[in-house]
Amino acid sequence: MTQAPAENPFLEFRYRYQDHAELFVREVLNFPSPDDVADGKDLYPWQREALAAYDRSGRDPRAARITIRSGHGVGKTTLLAWMLWHRILFRFPQKTAVTAPSEKQLFGALWAEFETWSKRLPKPLRGLVEIKSDVAELVAARSESFISIKTARAEQPEALSGLHAEWEMVIADEASGVADTVWEAAQSSLTGPHPLAILAGNPIRGSGFFYDSHNRLAADWWARHVSRGEIVDVETDPYSLGEEHASGGRHTNRYRVRVLGEFPVSEDDVLIPFDLVEPSLTRDVTVHRTVPVVWGLDCARFGSNRSALAKRQGLQLLEPVKSWAKLDTMELAARVKAEWDVTPDWLRPIGILVDAIGLGGGVADRLRQLGLPAKDINVSELPALNNVDKYQDQRTELAFKVREWFEARNCKLPESYKLPTDGPDFIRELTQVRYDFQPRSGKLKLLPKTQVASPDLFDAFALTFASEAAMLARSQDRTGGKPITRQLAPTW
Repeated sequence: MTQAPAENPFLEFRYRYQDHAELFVREVLNFPSPDDVADGKDLYPWQREALAAYDRSGRDPRAARITIRSGHGVGKTTLLAWMLWHRILFRFPQKTAVTAPSEKQLFGALWAEFETWSKRLPKPLRGLVEIKSDVAELVAARSESFISIKTARAEQPEALSGLHAEWEMVIADEASGVADTVWEAAQSSLTGPHPLAILAGNPIRGSGFFYDSHNRLAADWWARHVSRGEIVDVETDPYSLGEEHASGGRHTNRYRVRVLGEFPVSEDDVLIPFDLVEPSLTRDVTVHRTVPVVWGLDCARFGSNRSALAKRQGLQLLEPVKSWAKLDTMELAARVKAEWDVTPDWLRPIGILVDAIGLGGGVADRLRQLGLPAKDINVSELPALNNVDKYQDQRTELAFKVREWFEARNCKLPESYKLPTDGPDFIRELTQVRYDFQPRSGKLKLLPKTQVASPDLFDAFALTFASEAAMLARSQDRTGGKPITRQLAPTW
């Protein structure tokens, strides 16, 4: 791309590395160092391929669009940090915009990784770039060479717009979660002589721009798929084995996405697809403390089923769903009362919505005796009048309200659910509840619990959407604490 310079140390430095990103990583960032080699570390083959594509991006139009879908822990964030450092040191004038769907991914992962690699730079180079909270600037020309980072939201599509430089680069980490409107705005930034777009992330969504870059638009992109099996033996890898156990097998969408790096497979009769659930684990959501809290309690006596307690405040599930096995009426009520006692006043629920079938009626009675705002919900009854022609029973109606909650794409689950060791059953239950149409009535109905593993955690969460009962719990109603009942749904 350039001619050999006259004798000038700085020009010789730039000439050696400006079109050789891998060489830059090895010699300037000193990876792998002798300590790295001793630990068995080196660049992965796929990282070398991606760096070679990055090198070609200034002269090969197809390499100017790089898209990488991967499983977890394959070195994707490290690769992006390397590219950022190469860009700001060896391209001028350049402007780079970096985005991700959540602040944790953007600042806690990618930007933190970028700062970590600054410590690998030789000391004379460290002063060339100043790293701030949301921007890195070339000190000698701050307005002409910088990297800016902003979270990407559908209501803020301008996050990637307005770069306009000879060397422009846009990076989206966890690109499946970046709204298509953001990418539409980004097109206005990639109009210079040397534009480069990089998409990377876990393929959590089977639609959208990131999905298209690996499918319908793949001919226009340098596309790379990286399975975790490329870098480790999944038969012995603790993470892969943990995900296999947590998800319920290698056939599940969770295993496909997190280990295999494959897009989820759509299943027509699954109520809540995996691609709606996974983004909620890292989404940035702020819920005002005045938003009412509702608890849902699904009761089970003995056997393999569990009693479960879910706590929801508007758009967020406050904590992982709790569960207990083999508790009688008084024991379960005591557990719920203990939860109430340790909850701050402003987070106490306006209603505890209890499945009144079987054990639940007695539990609700006992909770009211203890002064708690418990309300009986009989999920086998007919749904609300406006849904009576659509759903077979109230349990189905509540389950579809849960799906609507996820479909809005603005809700939040506890991030600890990403760990295969922390309550994996809830995510599995969410993504495995199935439904069907009733042949005689044409109404929707969840498959009976006898046909799938009993989704106790899901049922507790769904009870928090019984908003009619929650509203009644806010004031003294005329039922005198009696169950809120509707006509029983027919059994066909």
